[in-house]
Amino acid sequence: MKTFLILIFTFFNFVVCGQSNKELYFITGHPLTRTDDLFESVLWRYDRDSSALIRHLQLCGSEEQLSNIKMYVELGYFTLMKSNSWRQEQPYDSLLVFNTNSMELKRASVGKTGYGIVDYANNYLLKLSDVSLVVFDLIGQESDSRLYNSYEINNLKYSDSVDLQLYKNIYLTGFMGGNIVGSDYILSYSREEDGYLEIIVTGDRSKRPCFPYELPEQFRFNSSSRHTVSINNDDIFLVNGRKETKKDSLGTRQVVIFDKKKEEWSELILSGNLSRIRGFSDWLCGYIGDDNKSLLNKPLPGSSLWQDRATGLSPAIRYERMYAPGILYFYNPSTGVYFELETKQADSEVVLIQNEKVIYRVYDELYEAKLVNGKKLASVKLLLKDDRVPDIHWAFYR
Repeated sequence: MKTFLILIFTFFNFVVCGQSNKELYFITGHPLTRTDDLFESVLWRYDRDSSALIRHLQLCGSEEQLSNIKMYVELGYFTLMKSNSWRQEQPYDSLLVFNTNSMELKRASVGKTGYGIVDYANNYLLKLSDVSLVVFDLIGQESDSRLYNSYEINNLKYSDSVDLQLYKNIYLTGFMGGNIVGSDYILSYSREEDGYLEIIVTGDRSKRPCFPYELPEQFRFNSSSRHTVSINNDDIFLVNGRKETKKDSLGTRQVVIFDKKKEEWSELILSGNLSRIRGFSDWLCGYIGDDNKSLLNKPLPGSSLWQDRATGLSPAIRYERMYAPGILYFYNPSTGVYFELETKQADSEVVLIQNEKVIYRVYDELYEAKLVNGKKLASVKLLLKDDRVPDIHWAFYR
C-alpha cells in the first residue's frame, strides 16, 4: 500500500511539474498597413528565473512589411505573411509557417505567380480528414476568377488548384487586441431559404460552399446579408449576429454559437457592439469595444500611458475608431460560465488560454493566472513589464 501511494504521488508530481515546467513563448509584431513605420517581429522565450524575454528567432526584419500573424494554438502552428516588395529592387512576398512542436520555421511561398500575394488577409488554415492542414493564400485579383494556392503544412507540398468546397473545413480563431490586421475570420452570406451560411470566396453564388451547420429558426437572419464567422475550431462554431448601437452608452452584439460536442445552439449578447472575440478550444474571450460616435470623444482608460516606443507605435493608432472601457470577458458555451475582468486599461487583451492557464496583457504588462474549476481566475502573477509588451498579441506553451 505504501509503495502504491508513493507511485501515485510520484505520478501526480510528474504531471504537475511537467505542466508547470512548460516553456512559454511570445511573439511581438506590429502588423498595421496604415503606417510607414516598420518594426521587427520576434519570437521570444520567456525566462521565468529572470522574468525576461530571451530572443529566440527573428520572424520579420525592420525593412519588411509584416502583414499578419495567425496563431493556431491547438493545432501547433502559426502562419506569418511578410513582404519587402515596396522597398527593395528585388521584391518578394513570403508565407511562412512555424511548427510550435518542432520549433521549425519554413517558407511556403515566394510569389509563385506574376501577381505575388496581393491580399494577405485571405490566407487560411483548413483542417481536413485526409490532410492534416492546408494553407490557402489568395493570389488573384478578379473577384469572380480568383486563383488559390494550397500548401500541405506538414511537408509544404504545393498545389495550384483548389476545390472551393474545402472551405467548409476552414479553421478560424477570431480577433486579437485592437484593430490589428491579421485577425482570423471570414465573411459569410445568410440565405433566406434556409439556415445555412454561404462562404464568400467567389462572386458566383452557385459555386459558394456553405458551412455544414444550419442555424435553427430562432437564430436565423430575416434577410440575406453579410455576417462575420470568427470562430470555427474543434469545439465551437460562432457567427456574429445583430448589432445594436445605443445613443450615449455601449451597445450590444449578438453572437450565435454552436457547441460541437454537445450539438447545441445558443446565443450570447455581448456588451459593446464590436464583437472582438477570440477562441481557444472551448473558451471564448475578448474585450468590450464599441464604435458609437458619441463615445469616441471619451478618453480611453489608461491612454495617458501610451507612447511611441523604439519597438512600436502607440496603441492609439489601433483605437482610432472605437471606444474600449478596459473590460475583458470569458465565456465557456459548454458550461455556461461567463465572467469579466476589469483592467481599467483600454489596451488590454487575452493572449492565450491553454492548460488551464490564462495569459492576458494590460498595455505594457503581461499576467499569468490559473483558471480555477473553469469558473474564475486566481493566483494572478505579473510575468513582465516591458516596452515590447504592447506588441505581444500571440503566445504558446511548449
